[in-house]
Amino acid sequence: MSSAGIMGWPMWKTIPLVACIIISAVQLLKLLQNHLIPSEKQLDELHIVIEFYDEYFLKLEKLWFDYDCEKLNEDDVSHQYYKIKKTEKSINKIVNSILKSVDTKIKETADEETLNYINRVFNLTN
Repeated sequence: MSSAGIMGWPMWKTIPLVACIIISAVQLLKLLQNHLIPSEKQLDELHIVIEFYDEYFLKLEKLWFDYDCEKLNEDDVSHQYYKIKKTEKSINKIVNSILKSVDTKIKETADEETLNYINRVFNLTN
């Protein structure tokens, strides 16, 4: 967004307030651009996070089913769970760089939907 040429026109000398408002709006849009439109790097990082958590939760789900079908005992499950959980450290830095803040209403809805899913799939009660 280059407005330097247009702002040099003689008509802006008669209405400096409008020129100031336009310049301020352009500068504000430049500042907000990074927060409103994700960069290519942010999209790539988000893709990495999505792939990681897709695989991560599949491993946890398999672990649950193996335990539920009594293929594994509690000690084996505990050991494998913490082994899987440890892999999450590698992705936390990327997640923290992507997520600046979390909307509480969205978080509450996500928590509620997660509990509903777990109760529905694994037949648990609160």
